[in-house]
Amino acid sequence: MKEMISNILEKQDKLAKENAELKERIGECEKVREVNQVVKEEMEELKGRTFVGPGTIILDAPAVL
Repeated sequence: MKEMISNILEKQDKLAKENAELKERIGECEKVREVNQVVKEEMEELKGRTFVGPGTIILDAPAVL
């Protein structure tokens, strides 16, 4: 009986540690998600711009055929 309780407590400790690690990873993923959202918004902003050369930007340029 004591051995069974000991095993259960060990499993509980292991699961609690695993849970804490997963919560930490979730926090890291949320930070990455926020950065990705900012990058996505910046890319959407740049879609209407045409880059001609280094440092040169033409806003709302017509498509070149």
